[in-house]
Amino acid sequence: MKIGEEIRRDLDFTHPRVVVTDSMVLLENVAGIVMLSEQAITVSHGLKHVKAPQKGRPQMYTTIRGRNLVIREIYEGRLLIGGTIEKAEFLQPSDFREN
Repeated sequence: MKIGEEIRRDLDFTHPRVVVTDSMVLLENVAGIVMLSEQAITVSHGLKHVKAPQKGRPQMYTTIRGRNLVIREIYEGRLLIGGTIEKAEFLQPSDFREN
């Protein structure tokens, strides 16, 4: 991969970025928390300054599943989740169709 492509990916604030270990998850480009429990945390990603997703750009979601999940840190679109991590799921609305 060329350096220009790497920089574009690093500066893309509309797609999720996830770092996972067995006891911690770092989520970047988080627009909001959708659901929160000790077994699952769902966040939305996307266009932070637009109320509704633009046509052709679906709202994306990430769900972290596990046990004893807690939010350890929230800072400018970043979320640090602790606990026993079992699964990370990436979702988007099923009615989205690319043209």
